[in-house]
Formats: sequence, C-alpha cells, structure tokens
Amino acid sequence: MTTKITLAGLEIEVHELPFRQNKAWRDRATVPLSIQRDIMNGAATGDAEKMPDLYKQFVGLVGDHADDIFALVLERVPETQRAECEEKATQTEVLAAFLVLVREAFSTGFFWDFVGAAMMNGAAQQATGKNLPVPNGEPTPTS
Repeated sequence: MTTKITLAGLEIEVHELPFRQNKAWRDRATVPLSIQRDIMNGAATGDAEKMPDLYKQFVGLVGDHADDIFALVLERVPETQRAECEEKATQTEVLAAFLVLVREAFSTGFFWDFVGAAMMNGAAQQATGKNLPVPNGEPTPTS
C-alpha cells in the first residue's frame, strides 16, 4: 500500500513497511502515541474544565517529543526528498504526517473493516421500518 503525506509543500508517497520493520517503527512511536491517546481520551469527555490540562499535555508532546516525531516521519520519507523535508517542513505538516503514518502503521483501516464486518453480521441494530430515517431526517412514523 501507498500513503500520501505532505512535507515542505511536497506531496510524498510513502510505502507500507514490511511487517518487522513496521513493528519496529510502531515500537519507537509508543511514547508520543501514549501521550496523544491520553489527550484524545481527555478531549472525548467534552469536559471543558480539562482543556487547560489537555493543552499543557499537547504542548509537552510537541515540545518534549518534537524531535522524536520528526525523526519517525523523516524515516519514512524517500531518501531523495529527505533533506528538503528536513529543512523546510513545518510543524503542522510533521504532526499531520505523523497521524497519517500512525494510521497506516497500526492498520486502522483494517480495524474499521473488521468492525464493519462484525456490524454487518448482526452486531449492529437491524434496520426496520420503525428506525429508518426518511429523507428529511425525521424517523418514520410508527403504526
């Protein structure tokens, strides 16, 4: 598989790593990912009082682990484009590329396919005339 990321204004094709290399890359990404997961879990609660603490965690992630994240991203860039990316990539590009590469490395697409298959096999609520929406978004009237 091929994934596209943008660094230094360049659209870069990044190829999926072989199994063992991918596992090694994931292992090196563990610390920044655990912090990212904590931030996302905290944000998912919707508790506005937690936002200042979550922001501090985010600043810590970007500040304390920026070089690690950048190295992980650059490692995946083809050698012919690496020097330009190292010199010109912005922090926003690096963080966005990291998220794309994490999705690829942890096979999140496979996860959603797997969950979708489980839902199609009866784990999800079966559609009936009583719970299908009509085009205006209102539920159908029950008889």
